[in-house]
Amino acid sequence: MKPKRLTTIALWALLGWCLSSLSPWAQADDTDATRKARERMVQRHIIERDIKDKRVIEAMRAVPRHEFVPAAQRARAYEDISLPIGNKQTITSPYEVAFMTEKLRPSRPTGYWKSAPVQATKPPSSPAWSRRSIPSKS
Repeated sequence: MKPKRLTTIALWALLGWCLSSLSPWAQADDTDATRKARERMVQRHIIERDIKDKRVIEAMRAVPRHEFVPAAQRARAYEDISLPIGNKQTITSPYEVAFMTEKLRPSRPTGYWKSAPVQATKPPSSPAWSRRSIPSKS
């Protein structure tokens, strides 16, 4: 087996071990306020805009979008807007993620966009998301 593949497998195993002691949907800084904001986002921007797939709705409730944005943007994390995440990139708006997840079933998504659809297909005991930053080229 190639060293890079072994490293990848080892990192996934470590991540799984680290997450295994956590509540299925919660992270250390997933406060009551962020959970309420996420629920408002789901109600206003997902359910009220005709997203019907229960797996998508539950995934949008489960994935903490604030973990995917810089600290300076966290207050706006649950608004239905794209937000800058650095390196001239943005995080897709929640409704667009839900819509594309429900309608298009993407083949190669990344980051937050990937987490919601993956979470929609995972059992509740198995969190499917992780956060990574794209390194700056400077």
